[in-house]
Amino acid sequence: MSILTPPSSPALSSASDDFALLLDSELAAESADEGSEPAANREEAEDLDDENEERRKRLRLDSASNSSCPPHPGFMWGVCIRCGVLKPNSEPGGSASNVALKYIHEEFELAGDVLARVREDELRQVLGKRKLFLVLDLDHTLLNSARWMEVFPDETAYLEHTYMNVPEDKIPALSNGAPAVAGVIQPGGGGLHRIHGMQLWTKLRPFAHKFLEEASKLFEMYVYTMGERMYAVTMAHLLDPTGKFFKGRVISQRDSTCRQTKDLDIVLGADSAVLILDDTEAVWPKHRANLIVMERYHFFQSSCRQFGLENPSLTKAERDESKDEGALANVLKVLQRIHSDFFMESDDSRYTCDVRDITSVVRSEILSGCKLVFSRIFPTDCLEPELTPLWRLCVDLGAECVLAHDDSVTHVVALDRFTDKAKWAKEHRKFLVHPAWVEAAHSLWRRPNELEFPVREGQTRAPVFTFAKTVNVEVERNREEKDQTN
Repeated sequence: MSILTPPSSPALSSASDDFALLLDSELAAESADEGSEPAANREEAEDLDDENEERRKRLRLDSASNSSCPPHPGFMWGVCIRCGVLKPNSEPGGSASNVALKYIHEEFELAGDVLARVREDELRQVLGKRKLFLVLDLDHTLLNSARWMEVFPDETAYLEHTYMNVPEDKIPALSNGAPAVAGVIQPGGGGLHRIHGMQLWTKLRPFAHKFLEEASKLFEMYVYTMGERMYAVTMAHLLDPTGKFFKGRVISQRDSTCRQTKDLDIVLGADSAVLILDDTEAVWPKHRANLIVMERYHFFQSSCRQFGLENPSLTKAERDESKDEGALANVLKVLQRIHSDFFMESDDSRYTCDVRDITSVVRSEILSGCKLVFSRIFPTDCLEPELTPLWRLCVDLGAECVLAHDDSVTHVVALDRFTDKAKWAKEHRKFLVHPAWVEAAHSLWRRPNELEFPVREGQTRAPVFTFAKTVNVEVERNREEKDQTN
């Protein structure tokens, strides 16, 4: 009899139920290959449809209980999920290859070969719905949090006045179901929340809920954060109060197989069909081709201090990202393009495309047609500038980079407008831009307006403090109220 039962936590029940179905199906199929499952039972399982969902969830591993162990397919609380024996200290057949899937159920692990087959099954089901997989980071990607002690009195006063002093009918309702440790969650306007149990301010990035709603039509979504488990579940609740988007697929640091980095080995989907949104490239050393790097959301001043930034935070500037033209609205268009290209190019029955290849092609169109030369950007002792991160980024974005300027050059990238190349650019009506212009192209996934990135005397910092469009919060709120009235 199966011991893989749904967990008691509502936040995890959906993910565990769905995974139990996949695992039951996989082990039942394995048993059938060994001749241990009657044909009538196989036909009965194949006839189940969506209307019998609850009945399907009651199916367990009974049909596979007679299969031979070892090797064991997996363990729950140290007990084999197929034969029911205790996990041996040293299992023939590769217990070292077991993968822990704690976000699905505590103390649950699967053998690598079984997990590979389950991932294949999940991939077929998801692609059959014309969907892909999307892994989402939390902090600085979908939201920004700050401890109460990190927020200075003047910033707290601004938050209270601008966000918490809002009529209740203007604040979206937050359904029940938040983890008890969060205590009272006091929602304000504009996606700001005061979480009393954790003594946190959390600000959702503008357009977050709409982004998740639209992305869910194209992707099966996971949360993957290096934060603690309870923080991850609480933030997922703020973003997805009903659980309809993530369905319990929330991976925290303790659930990851790597302590300091993130990996797709515990995501139930083939790497060729997974896209990642994260603000930190370094935490994905094995999956950078899957990654879309997000501009960091620095709402609180403590966030800027954390990263050593001299620029003001959004609260300090009394601004916020635009809902319609902010980072999430921009990246949604990119995701929609990649999804469309994937299913347009793939054979309907095989889906042989790879999102990594498509993402690379889309990225290479951003600065296509631009020919760049750099002026005093690299150290004088740099013998191979083509190996530097900035040069390689430009190439990834589709630009051609050269060492010497001629009439075919379209842009001079510089920090000093008095260099010979910078003067040449002015004389020949070429674009003279700050290096931040390249970074903006990388963040916005489009060619930025060169006039917004001038090279000024004595200024080495980026001429803008955020690439995404920002708005004055109170002005924007008054405009929205006026539009609703009209």
